[in-house]
Amino acid sequence: MKRRVVLLLTGLFAIFFVLSPCVSAEEYPLVYDEAGLFSEQECWVLEEKTSTLSANYGVDIMITTTSDTKGKPAQEYANDFFDSVQINAGMDKSGVMLLIDMDNREVYISTYGSLIDIYTDARINTTLDRIMEEMSDGDYTGAAEVFLVNTETYLDLGSPTSGDDKPKNYVWIIIISLASGVAVGAGACLAVTVKYKRLPSKNALASIRCSEPVLATQADRFVTEHTSCVKIQPQHTSSSHSSRSSSSTHRSSSRRTHGGGGRKF
Repeated sequence: MKRRVVLLLTGLFAIFFVLSPCVSAEEYPLVYDEAGLFSEQECWVLEEKTSTLSANYGVDIMITTTSDTKGKPAQEYANDFFDSVQINAGMDKSGVMLLIDMDNREVYISTYGSLIDIYTDARINTTLDRIMEEMSDGDYTGAAEVFLVNTETYLDLGSPTSGDDKPKNYVWIIIISLASGVAVGAGACLAVTVKYKRLPSKNALASIRCSEPVLATQADRFVTEHTSCVKIQPQHTSSSHSSRSSSSTHRSSSRRTHGGGGRKF
């Protein structure tokens, strides 16, 4: 009897894991393949990568696919899904989620907490550009991989403080600039010194006399006067710094602030 109970429980656990291929060792899963776009092995690999990144950076990095948003647009569905997972688990971590919405045919990236400032609008667009290259070939796993690679890169860079996402070594820039300035200045001084050393001493006075300026007298004659007025329209421009380092935000149905952006496919 006991043996049958053990076998029954073992079978139930096996069925559970087969039906839930993306269960992780975290408080809750981070990959939800409701549209069935990933194989079981791909799902496990993505779950492992999202779990590792999330643990390393102390945030939630999630991937979700769906074929039924229940009438919601991609943005609303992504934000509500992210919030429901965290709220049901009693968590409130910063995070970012990739949604592949087969219902609305849209890819959407939703950000929350500190990831709003890190995953700026410009960075989201860059990530979506690369994701869409994979989506055009029907490579959904490749799209998810691109999302994870870019997310790790931006987490390493942190919130952008300039228009360039590439880290700079300002010490070396200053040293190289100073060295270049000294080299150019020294070269110019050396060239002038050599030039004047070559002048014969007996011709020095003649050289000075030949260099005296000759001023010619010229008078300006007034001809006519014409005045025109032109209205200058103000130009509304935005700097690359503000556009590249800003993040658009909105509120989900649970009144939590999210950032994000999407792209149709």
